[in-house]
Amino acid sequence: MAIAFVSKGAAATNANQFPLFAKPAVVTSGNALVAIFSVNTITNTVTAVPTGWTLLASQEGITQGIWVYTKLATGAEPATYQWTMSATGSSWQGAVLQYSGVDTTTAPFNDGTATSQTGTNSTSHVCPTMTTLTDGAMVIGVVANAGIGTYTWSVMTEELDARQETGNSFGMSAADIIQTTAGATGTFTGTCSAMLDYASLTFALKQAVAGGAVGIPDLAMAPLGRAA
Repeated sequence: MAIAFVSKGAAATNANQFPLFAKPAVVTSGNALVAIFSVNTITNTVTAVPTGWTLLASQEGITQGIWVYTKLATGAEPATYQWTMSATGSSWQGAVLQYSGVDTTTAPFNDGTATSQTGTNSTSHVCPTMTTLTDGAMVIGVVANAGIGTYTWSVMTEELDARQETGNSFGMSAADIIQTTAGATGTFTGTCSAMLDYASLTFALKQAVAGGAVGIPDLAMAPLGRAA
């Protein structure tokens, strides 16, 4: 079963508070929940994480940081999830995304090692290449900027543009694409509507294996001494 984007909770932005995100309206038990958010500071750090969430990757930028957390969806998800930062007063934005078909046996569900970078003033905000380890991984690129700017993506499918959805003065976007064959992904670019400094991050979710273990013969169909 291929990984697929299912839904997301409403994008949220704020300042002087801690990041608070709603769950998707309908959550299916066993799916992967992915919280992606940016905070417009290089000194503010996460000090407390809501129950069940595991850090997948983070990146501190020139004037903003990016964090990605994952969680196995259950049948009793709370209405909201709140992270605690080391200080208030920083603007933040993001959302919780839901994906089906993810291998959720081991948190944080990543396929390969995430990569990240900070970029200088530009309209081309580049997510660095990474190497996936298994076929069918869902590669996700995240960009966050330090000003008023929205994004367009030429290859990836955009699933989140927090400023566009909420009108905040800072922007962040997340987009995805299936990596059919394991290996180097190459870079991905989100084109920003303004010349801005940015930070970016690329990570991948591992596809669930269908049909259980591979290579074990079915002895009911092929008893010992007789070929199937």
